[in-house]
Amino acid sequence: MKCAICDAEFNNLDMRLRTELRGICFLCAEEGDFFGFTLEEVTRCVAVARAIRADENQTPAQARLQKDMET
Repeated sequence: MKCAICDAEFNNLDMRLRTELRGICFLCAEEGDFFGFTLEEVTRCVAVARAIRADENQTPAQARLQKDMET
């Protein structure tokens, strides 16, 4: 899938939020200050973005600990 504004391929974050973002990528939504989004949608988008970025930036030791805590 591609963004309707910038024509970039969707990444993991965009795919997770495709319902809220309505066919555009997170970066385009962010650049447009989430114009037309409800407060609920903005809050969910920001929360999911933070969680995904935290997962991507964790060290291997943190990833193992997280996985051990989940099981």
